[in-house]
Amino acid sequence: MVDLTQQKMTRQIKDIHVLDTTLRDGNYVIDFNFTADDVEKIVRGLDCSGLPLIEVGHGLGINASSVCSPAAETDIAYIEAARKGVQKAKIAMFCIPGIAKLQDLKACLKAGLDVVRIGVDIDNYSHAEKYVEEARKHGVEVFVNLMKVYTEPPSGLLEISKNIQAYGASVLYLADSAGCMLPQEVEKYVNSVRTGCSIPVGFHAHNNLGLGMANALAAVDAGATYIDTTLMGMGRSSGNPPTETFVALMQRNFNACKDIDLISVMEMADRIATPVLRLVGPEGAIVSAMGLGKIHSSYLPQLRKASRDQGKSIYSVILAAGMKNTPNLDEDDIKQATLDAIPEQNFEHILGTLDLEPSFVAARRSNVSQRKVLILGGGRYYLRGIQAACDAGYHVVVADRDENAPAKDVATTFETVDYSDSSAILKLARKHGINGIVPLNDYGVVTAAYVAQSLALPGLSPTVASRSSNKENMRNIWVKHGVPCPRFEVVKDKRDFVSAVQRIGYPCIFKPAHGIGGASRGVIVVNGPEDLKKAIQFTLSFYNDPTTLVEEFVQATSEHSAELLIQNGQAHILAIGDKVKSDMPYRVDRNVLYPTKLHGKQLASVEKALQEAVKAIGINMGAVHVEIACTKEGVVLFELGARCGGGGTPDPIVPYVTGINYFLKTIECHLGVNIDSLQATEDRGCNYHFLFPKPGIVKSINGFDEVVALPGILDAGLFVGPGDTIPPVRTGLDRSGFIIATGKTQGEALSLGMYAESLLSYVYEM
Repeated sequence: MVDLTQQKMTRQIKDIHVLDTTLRDGNYVIDFNFTADDVEKIVRGLDCSGLPLIEVGHGLGINASSVCSPAAETDIAYIEAARKGVQKAKIAMFCIPGIAKLQDLKACLKAGLDVVRIGVDIDNYSHAEKYVEEARKHGVEVFVNLMKVYTEPPSGLLEISKNIQAYGASVLYLADSAGCMLPQEVEKYVNSVRTGCSIPVGFHAHNNLGLGMANALAAVDAGATYIDTTLMGMGRSSGNPPTETFVALMQRNFNACKDIDLISVMEMADRIATPVLRLVGPEGAIVSAMGLGKIHSSYLPQLRKASRDQGKSIYSVILAAGMKNTPNLDEDDIKQATLDAIPEQNFEHILGTLDLEPSFVAARRSNVSQRKVLILGGGRYYLRGIQAACDAGYHVVVADRDENAPAKDVATTFETVDYSDSSAILKLARKHGINGIVPLNDYGVVTAAYVAQSLALPGLSPTVASRSSNKENMRNIWVKHGVPCPRFEVVKDKRDFVSAVQRIGYPCIFKPAHGIGGASRGVIVVNGPEDLKKAIQFTLSFYNDPTTLVEEFVQATSEHSAELLIQNGQAHILAIGDKVKSDMPYRVDRNVLYPTKLHGKQLASVEKALQEAVKAIGINMGAVHVEIACTKEGVVLFELGARCGGGGTPDPIVPYVTGINYFLKTIECHLGVNIDSLQATEDRGCNYHFLFPKPGIVKSINGFDEVVALPGILDAGLFVGPGDTIPPVRTGLDRSGFIIATGKTQGEALSLGMYAESLLSYVYEM
């Protein structure tokens, strides 16, 4: 390869066109949060600096806000903002067929685009034809970007480039989508395309292997005349060649790009990109692995999940997936790659290979890896947290009565034991010499307290554990301490319901008083005497103990759940969610939305009530989940549990919303580790969205893979499949699945969750 920094090119390169895509590819870095005002100002600056081509919009192009993660503005708003800021430069926007329909493209062309770039995977390049044809009707320049170009050998581009020129494209771009190419490979690809067609060639580089700039220069050397750049390299994954550096090299070494004011571009980079990149920090070794594996960054969430679920090294999973040599990974590819990958090495082993002072190694081992924690529960939802504890160096013993519990392959040690059996768990704890015990649901709270007291471990007293697991005791204590809660009567015999209802009045709610397990089991609203028989039958159908709370129906203005962590008697409120409930008479969560919209005095009142509720019960350590409501008269407490919230709440929701690893901090608390900080470092939106399809016998469910693949989806699951019956939703156990969607705000997360559900289609038996 020619050394571009030492030799002049043998051809004229004064026609190099720099396309700055900071406002499109760079939009990934800030979760598509560029506003119209940002776009107008940045376009004005780039235009005044002499950049000839400026691309704006969502990272995935036209209409991506509607089908993927929403951007701060609509496509039209971005175009209009860019037009306000521009005088000379051409405004471009990206368009991926399938994400954008032809009518979406038409609308953006009418709004004032000068250039449209049609992005297609190289194996589906023919999808560009109709879009090129439509754009040419509007008289704009049309570029075609061949994405993941490295999946086709250079010789294969001869025919492809001829066809794209025949479609009417004015420029053909080659995209190193995974940042995996070498400079000599880039030269071969560009030369092949230049042989196959006569239209100009462009190159879009990524920096996964640290070769983004070298590849851009190699493309220029081979004859490419269009190069994509971003300010400070601010782009998806590892980023792109920096605009200011590329322009500087063109000007200094090759007498090109002379119409661009380099100093202005550098000032733009420093004022716009540098502050952002300081906030988001470096991507780290993961982007290099993606480049080596030739894996596009869009697959990283699925690969991370697979590696966590199976306890494999994420780097090994990525490289194993790369061996598939396919541009598009499906579920089977990822599953096989995970099977082929190397297991995650624990921290103790890694320390043993490092040349560190023995005192440091010994201290680290005594503080972390020699501590054993017994976790009561090994279900699907706990896998992330258990994996995090293993990754932190703890010896994790998991007990579950299901011998095939999902945590079996993740935990350091797995034991098939019913964790509601206190004596059996105590025996297990002694066997392993544990240093702490953590209950993950209501069934383990009393057991954990019994074991902790027996072995003098950190934990709740059995008395406090009993209070937190029994609604009757809980309410009586709250009344005694003046904690606001609904008026209630306790019914212990079926014959006493009528008199209790007469004292409370209609409407009222029935709740099993001693029932544990959550999911609104047995909870029902009673609006009048005609509902009484059905309501009694429903409430008593879930537990052997007939004791029931008959409580007043609270006319709530909003309902919430809160996650707290108590250490040394001090309650730290980590997250509060806003609830959307099912239709009456049942009280099942449809959505739990974060962060809460409560603010000011109302938020302060809720936080005060949460502190009082925990203190009254006597909880002095560990995780606490609380159900609470706001009314016109004030705050009302419903119940609490001395454990993390259910399902995906402790992980991934709370860590994503707040930046606090709730599950791991809870484990450390039960190990007696002093937790340095519980201050939130993030404030992001999340929607725990539950699925309520119509009842019936399922024949098939379509679209789930599309849901999981959506950017911004942290997790999703279906509880039903072919042959299963979907019942009417009366308790949380009747829900058919869930989607955990994210966004910059609560509203965006709600929208993404609703959109994701719309991708699912249910086919029923006739």
